[in-house]
Amino acid sequence: MTDEWEASLATHRAQQRTLIQRAAVDLATERGLSSVGMVDVARRAGISRATLYKYFSSVEAVRGSGAAAPNSRAVAHRRPVWRRGNGIET
Repeated sequence: MTDEWEASLATHRAQQRTLIQRAAVDLATERGLSSVGMVDVARRAGISRATLYKYFSSVEAVRGSGAAAPNSRAVAHRRPVWRRGNGIET
């Protein structure tokens, strides 16, 4: 493998992990951690379950990555905000 190819692969893997983690955060914010499963995460991320399992062995592993625990900032940016004259914005 060339260094360029290895760097490209590493970038792709990092992007996939981030995509999965964001999907998990979104789902956890919407539904709560206990109701999020691997199938849900895969669907939200737009990947197959097989691809998801290449990165994380279980939903607990996704949670353990620090991504699926929604913090106040993650929740706050999803809360609808009423703006005078503009209607509801998120």
